[in-house]
Amino acid sequence: AFFLIACLRCRRAFRTALPVEDEGLRSMLAERRLRRTVFLRRSDRVDAPVTYGVIRPVILFPDATDWSDTARLTCVLEHELTHIRRLDALWKMALALTACVHWFNPLVWAMYVLANRDMELRCDEAVVRRLGLDSRSKYALTLISMEEKKSGLGPFASAFSKNAIEERIIAIMKTKKRSIAAILAAVVLVCCVGVGFATSAAKDSTPYPGAQDGTFTKKELDRLASLWFEGYGDMTVAEYQQKMWIEFDTPEAMALIERYGQYSAAHPEDAGLAGPYQSGADGADYHSLTETTPSRAFYNYFHQVYEPLTAHNWQERTFSDVASARTEDGGTATLEYDVTMRILDPDVLTVNDYQRRLLYTKASMERLVQLNPPEDQLGRYTMLSSATPDEALQVSVTYSSLISDQPADLDAAANGVADYYLRQFGGTQVTQGGGYIFIDDPDAELHAQSSRESANQWDRQLTPYAPFGLTWEFNDPDLDGNGLTMWFQGREVRGIYDEQEGMWITEHTGTGFSDGAVELHTVYTDGKLSGLRLATAEEQAEFDETRQRNAAARSTISLGTAELSTEQREVPQATREDYDALLTLRQWDTQNESLESFNQRLLDWANANPDAWDRINCDVIWDDYGVELSAEEKAFIALTCRLSGTENGQRVRALYTGDPEQDPGWSRSLPMKYSREGGIVNAWCDLYYDISYHISDKSTVAVEERDACVSGMMNAIDTFWQDTDLETLLAMSEEDIVSQFNAWAEAVNTENVRFDPVTADNIHFEHADERGIG
Repeated sequence: AFFLIACLRCRRAFRTALPVEDEGLRSMLAERRLRRTVFLRRSDRVDAPVTYGVIRPVILFPDATDWSDTARLTCVLEHELTHIRRLDALWKMALALTACVHWFNPLVWAMYVLANRDMELRCDEAVVRRLGLDSRSKYALTLISMEEKKSGLGPFASAFSKNAIEERIIAIMKTKKRSIAAILAAVVLVCCVGVGFATSAAKDSTPYPGAQDGTFTKKELDRLASLWFEGYGDMTVAEYQQKMWIEFDTPEAMALIERYGQYSAAHPEDAGLAGPYQSGADGADYHSLTETTPSRAFYNYFHQVYEPLTAHNWQERTFSDVASARTEDGGTATLEYDVTMRILDPDVLTVNDYQRRLLYTKASMERLVQLNPPEDQLGRYTMLSSATPDEALQVSVTYSSLISDQPADLDAAANGVADYYLRQFGGTQVTQGGGYIFIDDPDAELHAQSSRESANQWDRQLTPYAPFGLTWEFNDPDLDGNGLTMWFQGREVRGIYDEQEGMWITEHTGTGFSDGAVELHTVYTDGKLSGLRLATAEEQAEFDETRQRNAAARSTISLGTAELSTEQREVPQATREDYDALLTLRQWDTQNESLESFNQRLLDWANANPDAWDRINCDVIWDDYGVELSAEEKAFIALTCRLSGTENGQRVRALYTGDPEQDPGWSRSLPMKYSREGGIVNAWCDLYYDISYHISDKSTVAVEERDACVSGMMNAIDTFWQDTDLETLLAMSEEDIVSQFNAWAEAVNTENVRFDPVTADNIHFEHADERGIG
């Protein structure tokens, strides 16, 4: 009750907050890039700055803030952004939940208070180190001044002023540079303690062979246990083999090991296994290399590592296994398969990688049998194959036979297995062909290669402008594909508008550039590129307005569950070749084609052209096309392909998780509508929605029916927001908006495509009207 009342009081207090119009503060925020969009608001209901919200964080300033005091605003902004970066609002919720569950325990309440204090102390230290040690006095004075205006805010918000102000001031002034000696001492201490605990834990969980009394003596079991040793997984296969062959190269040792191998295969129950060593029958968890009992861990280590890597045929080893699962009607599906582990380079492949590949491949087979493909289609996908990025190991899986009493679609099953296997290794690509599924498993080199491709693409696109003074650099240390900076006549270039080519060349259309950055226009003579020029004052003003609108717009477009922000463009614009390739899917009867057929064709195309698909998606989200498209082409790309891509995403997700396929949809924050008087916003409203639709049967629903239904809903929402004046919106409630959404849905719904009922959970409608106040 305490937390709920506090939360409701804060919600009422914050609902009347207005956007901050101070350009200086907005510029300071724009210079500090964050993954989430941060909103600046002001209110007369608070006396000190406060931050609240997790997904859409808000920094709330008092109305009485001195916007000209740049030094103090810098301290406040850094403090609140530190809370946002560290998700302190989420931690506060977790603490509050803990206190609610353990409300009777005074130590939990003490933890709640002290943890909140520690958040502030940690935040203070981070700010001081970010601003520099010379800022300590300035920051402490700011803290003291804010303490005089404490606002007594709720438990889920991070306020600039809190209790224990004296302790915080002392901590701030004692902040010093970390010495190398102190850091080394701390590292050594942590390592020593960690090794001590790890050694103690290892002694309790060291794998040990299991056997019935009298089968093996204690001395023999101890000798077998010595096959396992710390650090074996980090050794290369060649190093591991050399160690094993040297230490156990005696007739007695080899005879003992062979006897245990035969015994353990015949008596797996002594290893804690419920039945024969089968991934589907024993209930073993192959998602982890950590086993539940020492005897079981040793059993798996012996049969998965030691025996196959030291046998005479260690270069290529085949494991036969069976996976089984219950079907929905109570029956069973059982799959027999062979896993072939082919070692290509024992000097590179580590033992851990070898074992992990085997375990996750077995888990993938479990996944496949749960999806339950029919036996008569097994020949179409006879092998799942993958090679490590360093080409040190190849894994192949061949299906032997399948006994199933509930057939399913093998295409979906194979895609699900490939996607599951790929996700376990953090892969990025799945392709099909010739009856096989190929999975490329990446490492850092793949990310580096992608980054190099982005750099090469920018080089190709910008090289024509180099003779006229344009220079550029692509610096991408985090390998995310972003990092372009352009210069012209000593000034940073935000973008180049090529009038003849009809495209705007820029890495992102928002702000976030250095002061004085400019836009360029191309100059053509007789149809040939002859130079570059700075944008005129009028052109620059137009560019500035566009960029400010893109940066300030709070709209985000989300299809399915992947939300993309307008803050920064992730990839360059799609090329003419990209669009021509996608438009090959647009046939004369596409609109009458079933969704099942078209979605599969789009999925196959996207798998074959992942980079082009990413660039086109980015163009659609930004509504920023680098080539001329007809209205029909744009509708096909931005509506038909975008919706089908979302539906494919939900399909793949369901295959991966095993859960029912979720309905596709999209979410959006519409542009704020407001009135201004004397330079101050005195009335405003905004709307965020998240809706979804249901397709009864993709095999019978045509593309045209789906497109008409969804586009009808989109147009109804956009028309309402554009045509409804602010006065009417201010008079509406959230319940009115929900009712309106459901009315639009009923108007566009068809027998086969229907929007899911819209509730208050799908709508976030805010408005405030302070005209005439004061």
